[in-house]
Amino acid sequence: MQDVHIGLIELKGRKKPWRLRWKPRNAKKRKCEFHFTKADANKRRREIEEFENGNRDLSKKIDYQEIREIKLKLKQTENSKAKGKSMSFAIDWFLENYQGGDEIHPIKFYFKKYEKIRASAKGTLALSLHQLKSDKQMIGFNGSKSFVNSFGDIKPTELTTKLIQDYLDSNSSPYHRGKAVCAFIRWMLGESEYYNDNPCLRISPIKGLQLESINRNQLREIATNQEVCDLLHLAHSKEYNYSAARWAFMFFTGVRPSECERFWNPKFKLGWKNIDLESDTPHVIIPSEIIRKKGRSFRRIFIRPGFLTMLKTFKAKGEKVYPFANVRNWKRVYSAIRKEIWGDRLTISTSKDEAKDITRHTFITNLYRYSDSIVDVNFESGTKESTLFNHYINPLVGKDSAKDFFHSINENVLIKKVHSDTLKIDKSVIEELIERHGLEIDQEKEVPYIGGESYDDRVKRLIKFGQKVRSMISRKRGGPGLVTPKSKASRKRGGQGLKT
Repeated sequence: MQDVHIGLIELKGRKKPWRLRWKPRNAKKRKCEFHFTKADANKRRREIEEFENGNRDLSKKIDYQEIREIKLKLKQTENSKAKGKSMSFAIDWFLENYQGGDEIHPIKFYFKKYEKIRASAKGTLALSLHQLKSDKQMIGFNGSKSFVNSFGDIKPTELTTKLIQDYLDSNSSPYHRGKAVCAFIRWMLGESEYYNDNPCLRISPIKGLQLESINRNQLREIATNQEVCDLLHLAHSKEYNYSAARWAFMFFTGVRPSECERFWNPKFKLGWKNIDLESDTPHVIIPSEIIRKKGRSFRRIFIRPGFLTMLKTFKAKGEKVYPFANVRNWKRVYSAIRKEIWGDRLTISTSKDEAKDITRHTFITNLYRYSDSIVDVNFESGTKESTLFNHYINPLVGKDSAKDFFHSINENVLIKKVHSDTLKIDKSVIEELIERHGLEIDQEKEVPYIGGESYDDRVKRLIKFGQKVRSMISRKRGGPGLVTPKSKASRKRGGQGLKT
């Protein structure tokens, strides 16, 4: 193949005397360019030569034997998708998909940079200590099955959608872990809101990734009024280091355990200073510096009648009788009393029971039924509406039960064991659901009155009926309905599973 020749001459008397003249390879007519200096003209001449002649004649760069070997590889490859493809196709694919070689570092190198940038973020991008710790556990170096500990030694360019999907499917908390992994990969792609001056990925390995969604049909675990009474009575004993006051504070304000510890820690100088018992609307102020998750700048939680009498008693008798700040061995006491009331199921949060902060779940659910306003719940909990419905609120709690939670549970439960007959999953709630969604179901036939039936048996029947109603609602909306634990086990063994 003949090279394109570029001629250079000086034409005196012109403003730009140095002329370049050549005939492009794919053109019929010649082209001319004029330049001020010879140096500029020579520089442009080399650029044109490289464009017109560079790598056109492969025989100048590699010998014919090498070209023949490459063609033979493309014909005889075991990769059926590449077999028979031309060299130009292979080169085009390489130029499009090649993301880097030796200059790409292992994943753990990039996670260290990612961690530093997120920890130093300011303003709306600032993260709480809890969120940073969660990242270390889910995708960092702390968790034994974390993303970095599993794939930290490979390069980001070696990640595939199948590899990430298999990893998420085989580990616990796939929804939250998946969100954390995707956020990290988006940062490596340069698509994150957090700054990355040198993205190491061009092609997204999370395109088409399927994250497990929250199971909206799952009933959220909460404490019944009787369980609250039993727990507070049990906590006000030497065995549990007289921790009833702290438990009551969590149940009736909805603060998380870590937030409660910080609120009463003398280092933060909060406690009684942030509790107003004398105004027309008694309330607690939870400032932003102790809130676990970033959101509203503070939370104002109103104190209802039952808890108001409790707080006045706590304040009058002091820290020695009802300790808030100095509960000895709090973590052991917290775990032990939960196990005593609810058994092993709430000691460790699992995929079947995500109510790790059961006091907060209980407060939010009862507040929603008590106030009949999601706006009030959003204001006092500091949590957005979608999260409240998807993660916290159990819709089968009755309005009467919620009223008793805020009015009837008071300081009496600490000094004597109280039995609450108002603890129930209210039939009126189920009636509302049936009427609202136009379900054809006979409530009296499904849950008939049985004389002499124990309270626990009645509650079990109501729960089962409530789950059936919610399942019918789900299927009416096009969902799968409620799936029983037995059905999940059946599908794991390869069966179809049973649906209620």
